[in-house]
Amino acid sequence: MKAEEIIKKLSATKKNKIAKLTVREVEQQTDGSYIAFVDDAAESFDVSLLLKENQITKHTCDCTAPEEFCIHKTTLLLNLTEAHTGNVSSKPSRARKVPKQSQAQQILQTLSLPQVSNWLQNYFNKNKEAEMLFLLDFSPKTVTFQVDEIENIVQKAFVAVMIKRKKIELNELKKIILYLEQSLQPVFQYMQSLIAQQTAYFILEAINKSINAMYSKYRVPGTRLQKYQEQIIDKYTLMLNNLQDTVLWQTQTDFLLQTCFELDFGKRLVVAVIGDAYKNGNTEQKTYLSSHVSDYFIQLESKHLKLPREAEEVLLQIVIEGGDLKKCHTYFSMHPYENNFNVMLLQALKDIDPDRALQYCNRAVKQNTKAEYNIPYLKIMEYIMEMNNMPQKQLAQVRRDLFAIDPYYER
Repeated sequence: MKAEEIIKKLSATKKNKIAKLTVREVEQQTDGSYIAFVDDAAESFDVSLLLKENQITKHTCDCTAPEEFCIHKTTLLLNLTEAHTGNVSSKPSRARKVPKQSQAQQILQTLSLPQVSNWLQNYFNKNKEAEMLFLLDFSPKTVTFQVDEIENIVQKAFVAVMIKRKKIELNELKKIILYLEQSLQPVFQYMQSLIAQQTAYFILEAINKSINAMYSKYRVPGTRLQKYQEQIIDKYTLMLNNLQDTVLWQTQTDFLLQTCFELDFGKRLVVAVIGDAYKNGNTEQKTYLSSHVSDYFIQLESKHLKLPREAEEVLLQIVIEGGDLKKCHTYFSMHPYENNFNVMLLQALKDIDPDRALQYCNRAVKQNTKAEYNIPYLKIMEYIMEMNNMPQKQLAQVRRDLFAIDPYYER
């Protein structure tokens, strides 16, 4: 079916309904399809569309609507094509009739508060999800939070959906994430008020640690929960980088760097926070981070200490982009079979220390088990030999090896 035809056939009534829906977390998959959550009143539906040249070749939605292309699929389609500009109906709205009360509503008005309270208590004992929704709507809004309270908040979001089961389905995972977003919202507001203090990071750490604990307790499908954790880190670093007082920002950044390099160096969360703070930072903030990260690498080298490779990779990107690798390049060495890290290092090192870069390239070529893995190393060697007027025989040998793997006429 064609996307244009679906959009053209939309009635004003359906457009009005679509205007009340919300599309969240749109993601493009490897096969070119799109998935997203579409919120419809109190419910949320998992929707996917596969678009190829204005043709919708595949579509799914976990609602139970009888029509083939439901309103949730249409909402996502309009969101993707940017054809939906709001409520296009120009007709004046009619006064709505007050609906008649249902039998349950009529009975509810005749019951006393203790009767309703007792019934709800029994119902909540059997339905933890309903209890979670009740708490989100009616529990008092806490102004402050203790770090040890975070675990209970996160755990409730999972227990409300899973009860005693261990395997999470995709439709259940989106409910869990929705509950996490709602229940952690006041926590983020509290974190914002403390962003110039170390406590803000400890709250972030508690959230991340509590969610990580759920991976060992439940079988979690897909990557949506990891992406939600990345969004949490992003929220924290945006708050941090929005501090108007440069001194306060530097104080908190220094604390993060000390946590990374001195207290528990290589800890994944703080490394990810530093990397994200750099990504979201302005020019001045990036310069400060790059300079100080390189200084810490110099200190580590003097103490003969090394970070884990995963931490080195994040922080190496910072000092390369910030132009500070020259200060600390002697700290870095290659990691066997870690081609992404090695090539990134050598691409930057070839102009700083060509002899060492050439030595590392030769080592990588000997270690690699597949010839095609050698292409980036041989190209770096070719560049170094050309730029440094090295013997033509050596250059010819490199080009011969390159030609055998990746032949073209100039070689």
